[in-house]
Amino acid sequence: MRRGTTVAALVAAAAMVSACASGGAESQPAAGSAAPLTGDACDPPRQDGVTLTFVAQGGAYQDALNKAWLEPYTQLTGVQFVNDEGSSNATLRAQVESGQVTWDVVDVGSDFGLDAHRDLLEPLDYGLIPRDEMNADLFVTDYRVPVMTYGTVLAYNTDATAGQVPAGWADFFDPSKIPGKRGAWDYPASGMFEMALMADGVAPADLYPLDLDRATAKLDAIKDDPANARVVEDTLKETLPVAPLVFVPPWVDDPYNFETPFYHSSEIFEYAAKSLSKKLAAMGLDPAMLATA
Repeated sequence: MRRGTTVAALVAAAAMVSACASGGAESQPAAGSAAPLTGDACDPPRQDGVTLTFVAQGGAYQDALNKAWLEPYTQLTGVQFVNDEGSSNATLRAQVESGQVTWDVVDVGSDFGLDAHRDLLEPLDYGLIPRDEMNADLFVTDYRVPVMTYGTVLAYNTDATAGQVPAGWADFFDPSKIPGKRGAWDYPASGMFEMALMADGVAPADLYPLDLDRATAKLDAIKDDPANARVVEDTLKETLPVAPLVFVPPWVDDPYNFETPFYHSSEIFEYAAKSLSKKLAAMGLDPAMLATA
């Protein structure tokens, strides 16, 4: 039998435990919060002797998940959790396809856990999980439940902008108005399309359904802006020589010329250059700029 890779199944159960009414019928939710959940999810059975591997992104985020979800669930049920870090859709797929599944509960992004992934995941038991008490707008599926919402915000460094403060996403896309390097998460579901549309004049209330053609056109305009090209080139010249150094073992004498039992330093820099060349080409920029970085 394939070991289960149910996305967020027990995370959901643990989250529900914290959302269950704790003070009987008189307990009321705080203003703006979800109503307390009911049903079997609020009274899970003891399962002493069960150990599950929970995977998320690590760091303070995973520490918070442990405190809010896993530890209370362990107290209620006796289930113990082993934590792993580096949640990855590709790693999950590789585990299932190879038959070597080591993850039980996985915290994933909003782009995973869809019907398209049914061959990789175990269906959730909505006889135990009160699906009708969840917010349907948060894309509940047969293979995942939503466990949190978060926002993508515009942050800036006034030391780098000479004290100028961007008024919104339009300024983020306009380095001629506020010079300086820009950075964004290389992940479509992070809000990149929404940022582009708002920068192009779409009101937040009118974003959905997303006009992907308009958003893509706004993003493509970056390619034609010489100011953006200069920012990319300057950034590469600063980061390419040092970025691969994160792979350098601490015991080597020369961080740019060393060999381990697994790789030579030249392979790291070669891989970095190839990866960046592809990204530059996709942006309409000349990969030859790497030669001067």
